[in-house]
Amino acid sequence: MAKYTGEICPACSRVFTDDDDVVVCPVCGAPHHRECWFKTGSCTFQDRHGSFTWKPENVQNRKEDFNPKSTLGEICPNCGANNPPDTLFCPTCGMPRNVNGAEAQFNNPYVRFDDPFKDVTIDGVSSKDMAEFIQDSSYEYIRKFSQKKHNGFNWAAFIFGPLWFLYRKMYKIGAAVLIVIMILAVSFSGPVNNFTDSYNNAMEKAYYAQTDEELNDAYEDVEQLLVSDDALFIQLFGALIFVTSLCCGIFGNTAYRKYCVKSIKEVEASTTGSQSEFYKTMNLRKKGGINIFAPFIGFLAYQMAMTLISLIVASLFV
Repeated sequence: MAKYTGEICPACSRVFTDDDDVVVCPVCGAPHHRECWFKTGSCTFQDRHGSFTWKPENVQNRKEDFNPKSTLGEICPNCGANNPPDTLFCPTCGMPRNVNGAEAQFNNPYVRFDDPFKDVTIDGVSSKDMAEFIQDSSYEYIRKFSQKKHNGFNWAAFIFGPLWFLYRKMYKIGAAVLIVIMILAVSFSGPVNNFTDSYNNAMEKAYYAQTDEELNDAYEDVEQLLVSDDALFIQLFGALIFVTSLCCGIFGNTAYRKYCVKSIKEVEASTTGSQSEFYKTMNLRKKGGINIFAPFIGFLAYQMAMTLISLIVASLFV
């Protein structure tokens, strides 16, 4: 087994260790984990038998000698990782080096297409660069962005509102929507609080009612409360929040398309020199993608701001 220690299993992309049970293809000589071989029932390179011969290459040693952050190697067409030159497999995703463009695009976890968007440009940006920037769910977004009239309705933006914008790194828009919601919440806080207090008092009155007359009085209070000005303001508040969410859903994809195009063009303008393609890919992936922490930070910031405003208002009326 020591012969294959440090190599990559082409079936599962995991590095072989001294304890692994390995079987070797009798045709091309490619090693596989025994469980991987039995799971697939054949060699991973079966379609390339006759023109391909596996050659050993210790990936662990190459990783020690190669710094992907400072040295330009070969960009993996599947995951975009910067790999040591002349690697047989990508150490990150296990994609074989010698594959044609169609195979690389088909196996790309972010770019699962070839012909449908091969020659598509979106506001002067190629679908390839757009996919590198968007990363997760790039197929769906590029399909929507390629529609000229409207980019479709975004249910995630409708349901989660500003949190979706923050998740997709559109921080300015996300912050702006949060501020709008905060202004609405503060503006209608008086009627909301009055309605809540009056309703709780009526329910408490009904709970402790000892006679039918007292119970009927509590129900009358609730009925009057439901047709009061405070109830109308609450309905208006809910309608405005719904309209805000609806606008996020309607214009979310369009705003995201413009953000992607603008960001990609900024990256293109900032990358020059012989290594521009390498740094362009790295910068697109760094600047694009998602930020899973931003929605939580935005939500916490909103809660803290609302708490602070409540304390300030309460202190003014003490």
